[in-house]
Amino acid sequence: MKKLGSPQELAALRESIVSQRDPERLCITVCSGTGCQAYGCEKVTAAFKQEIERQGLSDRVDILTTGCHGFCERGPLVVIRPK
Repeated sequence: MKKLGSPQELAALRESIVSQRDPERLCITVCSGTGCQAYGCEKVTAAFKQEIERQGLSDRVDILTTGCHGFCERGPLVVIRPK
């Protein structure tokens, strides 16, 4: 990926990524910020992936690790969308 040179380029990149996503598709995001890493977010992510595969839902559910969700003392944090 090339280096972004302006806030406008960042906004355009974000828009292109968002436009490729199905807003109704289930997406589980697990915070992978520093605090959540200290509290074991990798194990949480692995458990979600294993269970989704076990139930045969890999083609219907996305799992993403993200940056900080902002509540480090409560980590690791998980957000499930669109619900």
